[in-house]
Parts: sequence; C-alpha cells; structure tokens
Amino acid sequence: MSRRLAGDAGGVGRRRGASFFRPGASGRCGRVSLRPPFLRGHGAARQLTLVLLSPPPTAPGRAFLPSGLPRKPPPPPPPPTGSRGAMKVIIGIGGITNGGKTTLTGRLMKALPNCSVVHQDDFFKPQDEIAIEDGFKQYDVISALDMDAMMSTINAWKKNPVKFERSHGINTLDTRTIEDSGEKDDSLHILIVEGFLLYTYRPLIDVFNLRYFLSIPYEECKRRRSSRNYTVPDPPGLFDGHVWPMYLKHKKVMEDLDIDVVQLDGAKTREELFSEVYGHIQNSIEELVEMLS
Repeated sequence: MSRRLAGDAGGVGRRRGASFFRPGASGRCGRVSLRPPFLRGHGAARQLTLVLLSPPPTAPGRAFLPSGLPRKPPPPPPPPTGSRGAMKVIIGIGGITNGGKTTLTGRLMKALPNCSVVHQDDFFKPQDEIAIEDGFKQYDVISALDMDAMMSTINAWKKNPVKFERSHGINTLDTRTIEDSGEKDDSLHILIVEGFLLYTYRPLIDVFNLRYFLSIPYEECKRRRSSRNYTVPDPPGLFDGHVWPMYLKHKKVMEDLDIDVVQLDGAKTREELFSEVYGHIQNSIEELVEMLS
C-alpha cells in the first residue's frame, strides 16, 4: 500500500501545532511542551560512525520474496516498543540508487533526538563473494548483502539503544545521564535504516514503524549515477544491463506485497524532501505516543 504525503513542502504534516523536536542551527533538539513521559529530555543528535557487529555463524538468510507470490494482506507495522520504558521507533529510508536516501538520512539524523543510523551499503559481502551474471557483478540483489549481520546490528539497537548510541559515538546528555545514574530510560530513541533493498526481505520489512521510498525518473537516475565516483567504477552498460532492471524488479516485488510505504519524489529539492518527511515523522510519532498512552 503506497501513500504520498499531502500538503505543501513548507509545513507538511504539522498537526495541531505540535512539535516534538525543534532543530536549531546546531542540530540540537530542545524541549517543546511535551506531555508524554517517553519524550522527556531530548539531546543533541551527533554523527554516527557505524561499527559492524560480527555476523552469526549461520549462513546468510534466504528470505527474498519473489514477485510471483500470491498477494495477502500485509501485517500491521509493529507497535513502538517501550510502553514501560524507552520508546523505540525504527524508520526505513529506501528507494532507488542515487535517489537522495543518504542525504535525507543525514538531515534527519541531525534533527531527530537520540537518532542512530544503519546503512545497508555497509553490509555488502566481499568482492570475491559477489556473483557474476551476464558479465556484471550482481550488487543490486539481496544475496550480495550479509543480511544476517545487518539484522544483528538492528537487534543490538533494539535491545539497548542507549548502549548502542554510546558505542557508536552518540553521547547525548540523555544517554550519559541515564547510564551514569542507573535511572530507568523513558526517553525517545530513533533508528533510521537506509538502503536500496529494504522492502523485499521479510525480517527487515517487519521491524519498521515507518517506511519511505524515494523514486526518480530513469534519465535523472542515470545522470546522477554517471556523475558519482565509486570505489569500484561502474563498467560500461552496468546501469542499463543490471542497475535499472533490478530496481524495477524489486519495486514490483514491493508493490505486489502491498507494503505500507510512503512514496517520495526524489526529484524535489533537498529542503522540500526534508520538510515533508520531518513533518510526517513528527505527526506519526505523536500518533504512536497516543497509542501507548
């Protein structure tokens, strides 16, 4: 089930004038008349340097969902955890290559309180384990990624977001105070998972409270891709022979599964995209808090 955000880019999603977090020029988030106890004491969000967890000894999962499966009603998104403690919200930022996912994620991380990020690109398997087909390395498929290691990292955050934030360099005032005092954590913690294959792998699909999907037209995508400098340069013909066909295939899988995802126009300006998504997240978290109250 795809949705698009309604309203103009300047104030999309602002409901009843509420603001759970108001970013300043420095990216710090101030307290703004918050009633729910989960949202007390928002600290500054800082840059995350991801440290990969060791993958479990089991073989990588094979949970890719082919497009030929019969459609069934999608499961509802998981409720935010933390009805008796910290409130934990997981947000997916997925979509096409060079669609603006990383840029949007970086803006959101600086604006949202206690926010960590997991980048799917950090979980590619070694070069010698990437299959070759039709003359191209098959990077744009789920088997090119160590999804077990990725899920282990996400589960580590779910188990203890404060410890995860501290170990990944997000030492906000909130997390320091909670760990040093031994008090119960009743604040809001957010994890953004960013990547190009978020919505075809069932264990990953099911962890998200909010899902976003960025799209851009073929010509714009090809132009952006050709202007990027990759560690392993694209060989001639890779975009038309592998990247774009795989994007269309995985997008159809997502549509066939009828996943509840908010569609975003990646051709909009960075500021427009940020304003839309940030406003929608504000409203959605307010609704999640009301569910728990």
